[in-house]
Amino acid sequence: MIENAVKNIQELNQVAGYLRKSQEFDRIRKLAYTWLVPEEYAEDFIAGKRCLLADADIEEKDYPSPAAKLAEEMGILSDEYFADIIGAYISRKCSDESYAALVMQHHKTLQKCLDYILGKVYAAAEEKKGKEKMKNRQGIGIAMSSAVILSWAEEYYRLDDAKEEAEKRKKAREEYREKRVRQEKQKEERAIREKERKEREKKREAREQEKKEQEKAARAQLSLFDLVAESVEKSGQEERKAS
Repeated sequence: MIENAVKNIQELNQVAGYLRKSQEFDRIRKLAYTWLVPEEYAEDFIAGKRCLLADADIEEKDYPSPAAKLAEEMGILSDEYFADIIGAYISRKCSDESYAALVMQHHKTLQKCLDYILGKVYAAAEEKKGKEKMKNRQGIGIAMSSAVILSWAEEYYRLDDAKEEAEKRKKAREEYREKRVRQEKQKEERAIREKERKEREKKREAREQEKKEQEKAARAQLSLFDLVAESVEKSGQEERKAS
């Protein structure tokens, strides 16, 4: 399967995007589990409230300018959900130094900006279409003006969510550690089961070999008895002839 070829986060997000378009949601969940992606991220991605399955690893980086930061982010997103248009808009807003400072915050990313917009769109669609249709992914199309979309983008960077994001990261790290422990335990259990299986197989083969050797020995013994009996009979015939 295509999931087995994934080697990094970028490929993970590309494969997840393909699976979402194909509505292979269970495969996305398995992919997320394998790569230790939080379950909440996976479900939001499936629902269309996240643009990427896994977060791009840029939050710990330092950039010389908002333009440099946004340019790298746009490259990573590959124009997912019009990232280039939104990124260019935010870049122009950074002519205001106070707004540029907001964009340069480590926890603020273009990916999360898109997620914020998608969350707003999802909420609007849910209100208009109903939760059941949204849950079943039926009739979820909704028209939004570019002015509204760009206002949400601007709103995201002004949002004071540093504490909330720190809590999310902490929760994600804890879930990552828990999943890692579970996976290591499952790996150990599989190794033990495989070892036991091999030992059972080895014992079975040994029993079969012993059985074959016993049958071979029994055949050899019967052949010896036949040979002795034939010799005794032949001797008896010769004695009768002599007499």
